[in-house]
Amino acid sequence: MKVPPRFNPILAAAFLAGLLSAPPAGAQDADEPMFLAGGTVVPQHNETDWAFLSWLATDLDLLADPLFGIYAKPGEPDTPGAYERLALLRPADDPSTVGAFLQRSLRLGADLADLESRIDALFVDLLPAADLTLAQKLAAVIQVAHADPEILENLVLLGRIHPGVAMALGLAWTGPFPGAKTATWEIRRLDPATREALQVIGRISLNEGVVRRLPAPGAPVQVPAEDARGHLNILLRWATPDDLRRLSLLHYGFNVWRVERGFADGEGLPVDAWETGAADEPGTLLWYAEQYPEAVVRANRLPVLPDQILDAAEAMDFSSSPYDPEAPEPVFFADDNRRFDDGTAFENGQQFFYFVTARDLLGRDGAISPGTLMTACDRLPPSVPVGLEVRNRYDPETDEPYLEVSWRVNPEPDGEESPTTRYHVYRWESLEQLYAHAGDPLFNLVSVHPVEHDPAAGRLRFADRGADAPAYPADATRTFYYTVRAEDAGACGSNLSGHSGPMWGVLREWAGPEAPEGTVAVNCEEVRVEFLGTSGIGNPELSRERGFYALPLIINIEDPEVAWFEVAWNSSDQVLARVSVVAPAVPYLYIVRIPIEGVDAKDADGTLLLRAGSHHGTVSPWVFGVRFNPVLAQSVLAHLWRIRVDYGGTFAPLTDCGRHISRIDVPGESGKEIVCVQGSLSLAERSREWKVYRRVNDGTLMLIAQGVRETGEPGAVGWEDCVLPGPAFTTICYYAQAFDEHGNPSPLVRIDCIEAIHSDFPIPMLASPEAVDGAPEGTTRLRWFSPRAGIDRFEVWVSAETGQPADDLQGNLSPNLADPIIAADGAGVRDVQWKVYQSPRLEAGYGEGPEFSAAVVLEPGMQYRFKVRAVARGGFLERAAGPFSNEQSWSWTEPPPPDLDEVPWPDRELPGVIPASSLSAKIRFDLIPPAYGGGIGIRVGEAPVIPGLQPQDPNEPQADGGIFPLPTTQPPLNYLYQFDGLSPGMVTGEGRSLLPMVIYRYQVPTASQPNVPGDLIQVSPLLEDIAYLDRPFGDAGDYNVVIDPYFTGVPDPERPDRLIIYARDTQPVLFGEAYRYLLVRFRPDGEIDRVITTQTLNLSSP
Repeated sequence: MKVPPRFNPILAAAFLAGLLSAPPAGAQDADEPMFLAGGTVVPQHNETDWAFLSWLATDLDLLADPLFGIYAKPGEPDTPGAYERLALLRPADDPSTVGAFLQRSLRLGADLADLESRIDALFVDLLPAADLTLAQKLAAVIQVAHADPEILENLVLLGRIHPGVAMALGLAWTGPFPGAKTATWEIRRLDPATREALQVIGRISLNEGVVRRLPAPGAPVQVPAEDARGHLNILLRWATPDDLRRLSLLHYGFNVWRVERGFADGEGLPVDAWETGAADEPGTLLWYAEQYPEAVVRANRLPVLPDQILDAAEAMDFSSSPYDPEAPEPVFFADDNRRFDDGTAFENGQQFFYFVTARDLLGRDGAISPGTLMTACDRLPPSVPVGLEVRNRYDPETDEPYLEVSWRVNPEPDGEESPTTRYHVYRWESLEQLYAHAGDPLFNLVSVHPVEHDPAAGRLRFADRGADAPAYPADATRTFYYTVRAEDAGACGSNLSGHSGPMWGVLREWAGPEAPEGTVAVNCEEVRVEFLGTSGIGNPELSRERGFYALPLIINIEDPEVAWFEVAWNSSDQVLARVSVVAPAVPYLYIVRIPIEGVDAKDADGTLLLRAGSHHGTVSPWVFGVRFNPVLAQSVLAHLWRIRVDYGGTFAPLTDCGRHISRIDVPGESGKEIVCVQGSLSLAERSREWKVYRRVNDGTLMLIAQGVRETGEPGAVGWEDCVLPGPAFTTICYYAQAFDEHGNPSPLVRIDCIEAIHSDFPIPMLASPEAVDGAPEGTTRLRWFSPRAGIDRFEVWVSAETGQPADDLQGNLSPNLADPIIAADGAGVRDVQWKVYQSPRLEAGYGEGPEFSAAVVLEPGMQYRFKVRAVARGGFLERAAGPFSNEQSWSWTEPPPPDLDEVPWPDRELPGVIPASSLSAKIRFDLIPPAYGGGIGIRVGEAPVIPGLQPQDPNEPQADGGIFPLPTTQPPLNYLYQFDGLSPGMVTGEGRSLLPMVIYRYQVPTASQPNVPGDLIQVSPLLEDIAYLDRPFGDAGDYNVVIDPYFTGVPDPERPDRLIIYARDTQPVLFGEAYRYLLVRFRPDGEIDRVITTQTLNLSSP
C-alpha cells in the first residue's frame, strides 16, 4: 500500500493489522475487495442499551461516493419479519451534522479532547483557521478527503480509534435496541442514485444487556534484545488463542499493562488470574489503574496492532534477534516508559509484571492475560578501552622477555550504562584475523582470568606469559596484535564493549650494543712566527744610549687576526715587551730595547725570541732568532720576522687544537664561509643506528646527526655539525649513542668538548666617565653597553698620560693582570702603555641587562684613557677577545663649589629663545600621539610653531609632501639640542649638533619581568642630517617642510607656540615592559664621540 506524505504510520499499521486479524468469508476470494463488519452492545445508564456497528473496506475504491443503509428487525437473522430502515449514511462534511455525530459518540465513551489533539497533529496543514471548533475541523478535513485518497485513508484509520470520526465518514452507526432483547442489523451498500441495495456487507445479531468481553490473549513474553537498541527497553509479544482469533471482527488491537513488582507483591495481586473488571470494581485491573496510576499503568497510548498472529509455541521461539535485518524476531510492543517523550528511563534491573488485554471495537479491555515478570536491562556496552600500549618487559629471574599490555582505566559512566567491572585481553596474529573474528568473544582470548577494574589504578596491565604466549627466541621476529574489551555488570547479563584499537608488539633482545667510540676534529687556527734574518741599517752607538740597545724589529704581519706579540731575550722568562697590535702594517716596525747597562761584553751574547697570539686566543710557540752580542755589535741589526695565521680547512683532533673557528674568509669575496665541526664514530658489532647529540654550555642535549648502518657496512661513520650556535664563543660537548635493531640503546657517552668561535664578539659602547657623588676623592664610574650572549667577562684597559695606573683600581675590577702591554701602531711613533683589569664573570650576575659599570679610584688631576673589550673564558692573552670599544679620556678634578651669589636679571624684554637647560634633562622619551605617527619618540629638539601649519602623520602619504613645518630663519639641524650647554640654535646655532648619531635601546628588569634578554637593539639608522624641502606660504613668507620619516613634530601641550621634535623609535615595543635608550654620537672619522643615556621608560598600557 502506498504511504502518503501526511500518512500516520501508526494508523497504517492499525489498518493492516485489522485486515490481517479478520479472515474473509469462505466463499469469497481473499484477494478481492470486500467489506468487513462487526458490532457490539453499549450499555447505557438507566436506559435501553445501544448497538454500535462499524465496517471497513479492504479497498478504498469501494468508498467512492458511498451510501450505506442501516436496517434492523427483532430477533435472530432467521426470525421471520421484515427489516426496517433506520438510517442512510454517507460522509458528512457539514459542521452541524459532524457535530451531531461527535455528540452521539459520547454515549460510546469517546474522548473528544484526544480526538481534537490528534486532528491538530495529523491535519494541521489542512485546517483553514486556528480557532475552529472540533466539528468544523473534522468537517474541513472530510471535505478535502473527497478528492484526496490519502487523507481519506488517514481518516478511516482514525475512525478505528474514535467512533465519532467513523460515523461522520458513514462507516459506523450507533443507536438504541429496537425494542426486543435480541435484534439483527443489516448493513447494506446502496446505489447513490436509486437507493436500491447493491450488497449486504454485514449482518449482525446482538442481545441487549450482553456485552461480550473478548477472551484473554496469551501471557506476554519478553523478547531478548542484547543489542544496544534494547537498552532499558522491554520488548514484548504474545500468542493469540483460537477463541480470540474467532472474534477478530470484534477485536481491534491490544492494551499492554505494566505493574511495578514491588507494588504487585505488596498488594498480593493475583498475577496469574487477575480480573479486568471496571474502575468501580475494587481489586480488578481497571480499579487499580484508577486508584494507583503510578503503579498500574497502561503502557500504550494507541492500540497495539501486531503484524503477525502467533500461537503459544511461536511466541516462545527465539531463533534470531529483533534487530536482525534479514529475519527480525517479531516484537509487538517496546516499552521504554516514553523516556524520549514525557517519561523517564527505567533503571537497570527494574522489574515489572506485564499483562495484555484485547480491545474491542470501542477500545474496551477484554479479559486480562496471565502476568509475566520482566526486567529492564542495561544493554549499553561500557566504553571501549583507550590508551593501549604493548611493551617489552624483561624478567631477570627467568632471564626471559615477555610482552605486557596496558591501557587506561575506563572512567566512571555519567549516563545510564553500568560501570565497568573487568577487562578481557585478546592476541591476534594479524589484523585480518582480528577483523574476521572480532565478534566472537572467546576467539583468541588470552586473559583466562579477566583483569579486574580498579578505578584508582590509572592504568591496568596484563602480562602475556601463558602457555601459548610468544616466547623468545622462537617468536623473536613475529608481530603480535593486542586488543582489550571492557565488561560491565548489567542486570540481565554483562555487556562487552567493542575491541580497543589494536596495538602491536614484537619480542626482542633487551641488551643494547656497546657504546660507540669517536673523535671530534675542529678547524684549527695556527699562529706561525718565522725569523727571516737580520739587516744592518745604522750606527750601533746611537742605539746604545741610556743603557739600552735599541733593536728595530721589522715584522710582516700578514693577517688582521694577529692581536699581539711578545719579545723576550734568551728565554721566555725575560720578556722585554708585550705589544698589542693597534693597526697591522706591512712591514710593522717596533723598537725593542735590550738592557745592556752593567753587562760585561763577554756575557752579552744572546738570542731574541718572539711569539704571537690571535684575537681567537691562539698562541704560537716561542721562536728563536739569530744569536748576537748587543754590546759588541758593529751595526744596527734589524731583525726581520713574519707572523701569519693559518686556518680554514685545517682539521685536527682536539688533542692538537681545542678551538673550532667556524667562519673563515673566502678568498676574493667579502663574506665568510661556515666551516663545520667534523667527527667520526666507531660502532660496535650489533649497532644498527647511531645518533650524535651536542650540549651548548650547560644547556640541554640536541640531536644533530643520525644514521642507519646497514648489515655488512663498516662500523666507521662520519658526521658533521654545520649549524653552530649564534653567540661568538660557546663550549660545545658532543655525545654519541648506538642502537640495535630492536631499538635497545647503548650507553650515552661523551666524545669530547670543544670551544667554538662562531662570530665576532660585540663591540661595547663606552659612555663618558662620571665622578661618583659622595665617594672618596678620585672615584670614577665607568659605564659601557654590550649584548651579553657569548661573553664571559670584560677587560678594561687603562693608560695614564704620565706614569702608569695603579695595579689595583679598587672597586669591582680585578688587579692588573700582567705587566703593562704596549699598544703600538707599527710606525714607531705612538706607543701607549696599558694596564689591563677584568670584570666579574657575567654568569655570576654581573651587569644589569646590557649595561655594565665599574667604580675605579684614580689619581686626581691625572689624564687617563679607557677602553673595553669582551672576552671569552680563559687566561689573559690566551682567550678569545673582541674588538675594543671607543676610547674615553678623563681626568678627575675637584668639582667647583656652587656659586651662590645672586646676579640680577637685566630689566629688559626677554629674547625669543628657549631657556637653556642641561642636555640630559631635555633629552627624554614620550609616547607620540597616534595623530602624529604613534610609537615612541626621543625628544631631540624644539622649534616655534608656524601659525596655520600643523604637523602630519609620518605613516600616511602626504599629498603636498612633508611631515612638519619649520621656520626658514635657520637650517633644521639648528633646531636640535646642542652640546656645550647651549640652548637650541634658534638664534645662535653655535653648539655641536647631536648628529650624526644612532639610537639604541635595551630592556630594563622590572618587578613583573625580572629576567630580560640583555640584547642591545638598534632602533634607527645612522642619522646624519634632516631631509627637508622649501615651500612658499603666501604673504606670510616661506617655510621648510621636513620630509624625513625618522623625525616627527608634535605640538607642545604645555606651550602652544612650541613644536617638539622627536627622533622616532622604528622598532615595536611590548607594553608592560621598561626600556632605556642610548644616543650614540659619532665623530667625523666614524669613531664614537659620546654615549648619552636617558631615563627609564615604563610602558604600562597602550
